[in-house]
Amino acid sequence: MPSEPLPDWVLQQRRRVGSRVRELREARELSQERLGELAGLDRKTIYRVELAQYGTSIDHLALIARALGVEIVALFKGADSVCDYLRARVTGATPEVKRA
Repeated sequence: MPSEPLPDWVLQQRRRVGSRVRELREARELSQERLGELAGLDRKTIYRVELAQYGTSIDHLALIARALGVEIVALFKGADSVCDYLRARVTGATPEVKRA
């Protein structure tokens, strides 16, 4: 855990991912509790992800994506900076940081 507060752009990306999870869940008419059951996670975890209350693990996001019937990348739609960062991590390139 970083000792310094996270940069605002990181928190914005976290909020975008949380909003996308909520959007996909509501489109499927699932409650947080039901999504949690399908993903094998607690309802509180779904709640915290959607409200961006904490940084979740890639494992949790993979479980949530599968329960929603989407590829994990669908959770990052509209979060280009996160996608750029993840792509850079995979390829070893230096990610460009987009600032609002």
